[in-house]
Amino acid sequence: INKTITSLQTRSEQAVASMENSQAGMVKSVDQAKLAGESITEIARSVTSISETTNQIASATDQQTTVTQDLTY
Repeated sequence: INKTITSLQTRSEQAVASMENSQAGMVKSVDQAKLAGESITEIARSVTSISETTNQIASATDQQTTVTQDLTY
């Protein structure tokens, strides 16, 4: 009986250690997911900024074209 109890205790300790390792891995995964989400948000902001700049350039180009046409005619 003593050997059985010792064996059960050892296996229980191993199971607890395994669960703790799994929990640590999950915490790390959650942290990495948060960082990925923050990176995606920053990328979206950058894309918006680039889009706005592109629109400004297009508008300025249109204005220059209009002025050039007015000077030509």
